[in-house]
Amino acid sequence: MSAISNGEGFCLPLGVDRLISTSCDKLDWRAAPCGAEYVVANSNPAVAAQYGMTHTSSGNQMWWYDPNGGYSFKRIQYHSTTNGLAASATRACHFKVNAWSGNQLSEGGFLNVKVRGIVAGEFQAWGPACRFMLNSAAAQCPRTKLYDLVDPCTLSTPPCMQGSGNQYVIAEGVASTDRSDGLVLYPNPSNGGPVAPHIAEGVAGPVDVEVRDASGRLVHGQRMAMQDGPFTDLLDASQLSAGMYLVNVRAGENVMVQRLVIR
Repeated sequence: MSAISNGEGFCLPLGVDRLISTSCDKLDWRAAPCGAEYVVANSNPAVAAQYGMTHTSSGNQMWWYDPNGGYSFKRIQYHSTTNGLAASATRACHFKVNAWSGNQLSEGGFLNVKVRGIVAGEFQAWGPACRFMLNSAAAQCPRTKLYDLVDPCTLSTPPCMQGSGNQYVIAEGVASTDRSDGLVLYPNPSNGGPVAPHIAEGVAGPVDVEVRDASGRLVHGQRMAMQDGPFTDLLDASQLSAGMYLVNVRAGENVMVQRLVIR
């Protein structure tokens, strides 16, 4: 029997909804009144398409729970639910930490958190779980994730970029299905012109790209067509202000993340 509250156990089959990389396995969350943060989920195209149509019955549900029993709380964020952010097709991806009464999170306790979409009142399957901890003291000096820098002279790049002198960053796979190859963005840093995501191996199905700012807010989304063989396409970065962004690329069951710098 499951130790999870109310006897809820493992949820199969696994859904496609998940937290973005900057919200997954984060162990230094901060709550109100000292600037509460948002736990952010990837945008589900089926949910986003319901914005303005069934916006009072479409959105996301997030679940915080102790896998060893005890705390368990689920919260629904419909398109119509206010949460301090401007109304948009992706507002329902953002859940403000401790923005609820009667179910307060405790400092320093390990929890699991996962999400599922709601499409016109129909609940989708739960996606994979991430670790979560509310730790306001650790949030004063937040942790970071480092990525390996790759020498462009030893990295296989499209012919049009060879000899350009740009430096590339290769990202780690962050999904349940890891890839031996990586995601490359070039040029990176960018001066605001087109940026080309490149995946060394062919992919099955369309490629969805999300660009999020440092706070986790979605600032650009784009679906790219399937290609036979190595994947390369152009991402429009002309509307991005100078700064650092996270680019999430979903190719089939694989999700890869890469830092992008706009100068």
